[in-house]
Amino acid sequence: MKHLQFVVLGVSGLALLIVALRAPKPDYVAPTAAEIEAHRPAPRSLSAPVGPDRVVRTIRVRGMCCAGCTGAIYDRLKEMPGFVDAAVDLDEGVAQVVMSKDADPAPFVGALHFEKFDASLER
Repeated sequence: MKHLQFVVLGVSGLALLIVALRAPKPDYVAPTAAEIEAHRPAPRSLSAPVGPDRVVRTIRVRGMCCAGCTGAIYDRLKEMPGFVDAAVDLDEGVAQVVMSKDADPAPFVGALHFEKFDASLER
């Protein structure tokens, strides 16, 4: 009787092994921390108060296709001298930038000419 149980277990184990070996490989690979960070969206609204020494400039940005694009745009803007705050709206295709009143907006616009992006200052 014990011998028959071992045979049944062995055959069952062999059948499971064959099924496992013939199963398709899973195609899902969890994203890395760097990939998650690269697709981090930008804020959609401004958070800093616009005081008398600051101004909001609107920059039209072409080439954005996802939330990760907004994050890349935001990261470029926050590196600029005179940056105070920014918001990037994917649906509208614009970035609003709070900057010092005496800051030149041209470098902000120029910073957004990279990879697939093209930018222009709205008047």
